[in-house]
Amino acid sequence: MAPLVRISDKQKDSKNAEKGNKEERRGWEDRGEERKGRESGESDLSSCPKFGNKSCPPTNHPFHALVIMYSVMTGAIVLTILGNLVIMISIPQFKQLHSPTNFLILSMATTDFPLGFVIMPYSMVRSVESCWFLGDGFYKFHASFDMMLSLPSILHLCSVVDRFYAVCCPLHYTTTMTSSVIERLLALCWSAPALFHFGLVLFEANVPGMQSCEILVACFNFCALTFNKCWEAQFCFPLVNNSCPRHVRSVLSVCAMYVVMTGAIVVTMLGNLVVIISIAHFKQLHFPTNFLILSMATTDFLLSCVVMPFSMIRSIESCWYFGDLFCKVHSCCDIMLCTTSIFHLCFISVDRYYAVCDPLHYVTKITVPVVKVFLFISWSIPIFFAFSLVFSELNIIGAEDFVAAIDCTGLCVLIFNKLWGALASFIAFFLPGTVMVGVYTHIFTVARKHAKQIGTGPVMKQAGSESKMKASSKKESKATKTLSVVMGVFVSCWLPFFVLTITDPFINFTTPEDLYSVFLWLGYFNSTFNPIIYGMFYPWFRKALRIIVTGMIFHPDSSALSLFPAHA
Repeated sequence: MAPLVRISDKQKDSKNAEKGNKEERRGWEDRGEERKGRESGESDLSSCPKFGNKSCPPTNHPFHALVIMYSVMTGAIVLTILGNLVIMISIPQFKQLHSPTNFLILSMATTDFPLGFVIMPYSMVRSVESCWFLGDGFYKFHASFDMMLSLPSILHLCSVVDRFYAVCCPLHYTTTMTSSVIERLLALCWSAPALFHFGLVLFEANVPGMQSCEILVACFNFCALTFNKCWEAQFCFPLVNNSCPRHVRSVLSVCAMYVVMTGAIVVTMLGNLVVIISIAHFKQLHFPTNFLILSMATTDFLLSCVVMPFSMIRSIESCWYFGDLFCKVHSCCDIMLCTTSIFHLCFISVDRYYAVCDPLHYVTKITVPVVKVFLFISWSIPIFFAFSLVFSELNIIGAEDFVAAIDCTGLCVLIFNKLWGALASFIAFFLPGTVMVGVYTHIFTVARKHAKQIGTGPVMKQAGSESKMKASSKKESKATKTLSVVMGVFVSCWLPFFVLTITDPFINFTTPEDLYSVFLWLGYFNSTFNPIIYGMFYPWFRKALRIIVTGMIFHPDSSALSLFPAHA
């Protein structure tokens, strides 16, 4: 076994060089023993990629320590998200809280909330595993957002000057701490950290003056073990035993995919957040149909926060860096939230059926208790179905040989056998989809019948009756158009994926991975399109969006603002 050679300009002392070579040779022999142990299944592959060029050494925590660390950090993340979400909902909702101090608190909660679901999960994995799996580019953005969100939170606390005037100068408080002053404080709290930290990290202003590390080249049997970037990029974890192969994409295609998918995530998140805030805040929107829409928007919002970011990394990098357990949890949340969103669309169609086809009994049939039953079914069945299916592994019975053949480190795919591929597609898509098609077809028929009756019926002589009939006809026509768009978008987005889920087991799972990702993201886009549809066809949504964007939502009595035209 040949010694390791250290490439350095300072190897002038042959004795020191020989001593160093012996120590490195012993280290290489230890690594050889470690590799043998790993090949026999004795080591854990869930840490940093071992034997890779310039691979970082992992910190080997005992299992109980990992459980404790993950539990504590996950608890902190959940508390951060839920606690700040409560503040974000409470202050806009309750008029008594509309004061300058609370606007600062609301802005701080808005800072801490994205810190909870954008920064802390990745930092948790990095802290526990002592490894960063997501690449240098994403690390720079993560570090920038980390500092950008942490510093504004501190600056918001620094805005305690508001409390100074409230306690020490109460007579001048209302004239000093005005809305314009608060707006300037908020602008300072957000703009300065964003400019400073993105400039610092992206332009590497913090790097000059730091010493570079020496490069080690390992030689085995007088044969240098080197790896170029092209070969290294072929695997998710270079030189890890049983690592998954990685798709090599051009820089242009990777950038385009990240831009499109990130845009979809942001639109899904913000669009559904506007729906959530609008329905929760404005009293005019507190009726049964909108409670269903509110719950569906919550589902789609969670999908954009919990599922889509990890699916984006998996689809683009063709690797899963987050471990087998989180793969199962992610798959469960994916199935659960997508199915829940589809179930909501189904029950919204039932609600629309009674509103259009049986308007006289709508108020007595679609009551709050009935809507609660709809919501319970929409959430409980997908939760039970998703978690029981994935963790019981019923979906891979009969496909064990295929699963064993493709098993590798960095893989996270959900395989369905013939039975469960058909059954899962029926429960999640074809059953609610059939109900929606039948209901919307009947609604469309009734709406056209009403329009025809209005057009050919006897002329009403009462004053204003003709204008009312025209308004009613226009309203029904618009509702029909809305339903057609909703149904068309739903079928176009989800049908390809579920057809693929059924047919894939019958063609021996030969579907290309990229095609699977395209159809999956097409299904995700259904959650992206939902708030866009509201914006196209519902004037109240556009008006609520304008009120939120312009800051009018923070004004007193904003929850009582009228969102509908006077003649509606």
